[in-house]
Amino acid sequence: MARDEKIRLVWRKIEELIPYEHNAKLHPQEQIDRLVGSFNEFGRIVPAGIDRDGNLIYGHGRILAARQRGDTEFPCILIEGLSETQRRAFVHADNLLAQSGTDEALLREEMQALAAAGFDVSLTGFDPAGLRLGDVTDSQTPPQKVSNNDELDLEDFADGAFSCECPRCGFRFNPKGAADV
Repeated sequence: MARDEKIRLVWRKIEELIPYEHNAKLHPQEQIDRLVGSFNEFGRIVPAGIDRDGNLIYGHGRILAARQRGDTEFPCILIEGLSETQRRAFVHADNLLAQSGTDEALLREEMQALAAAGFDVSLTGFDPAGLRLGDVTDSQTPPQKVSNNDELDLEDFADGAFSCECPRCGFRFNPKGAADV
């Protein structure tokens, strides 16, 4: 039997679930609050992952939110067939492998459509202000150029002037202490 066929949905008491003490993913209160809002709107439709002993493999933040909400049980995917080393490694892999960039123009368009339909887009986990949604009735307006900065005009710098670029937002910079450009 293939490893991915050895999973099944089970309901477990939250008090019996064991968080992985070396889970490096941070779960600030703001995230927990957003998850609670998501549960209230959509339900608990994304289960946590556990092994047969109740060790959390993924879903640590969801369990914290469910506990804060006063839930006593949570849906879990029971994952069997992983060695102890694989289970520990997957905790971190799950935190990192799904992260990627976002097509912000497409996301903005979708959030504008949801807002125009009366949906509270903050329940999606995205910050409406951070997406510069503006007037939801004017979805054809392109986002404003952000580089209108009196102190720094990026046009004054040659390509390659900055040695680092943020993989999430594309902000280019030189690390502190780097030689002036």
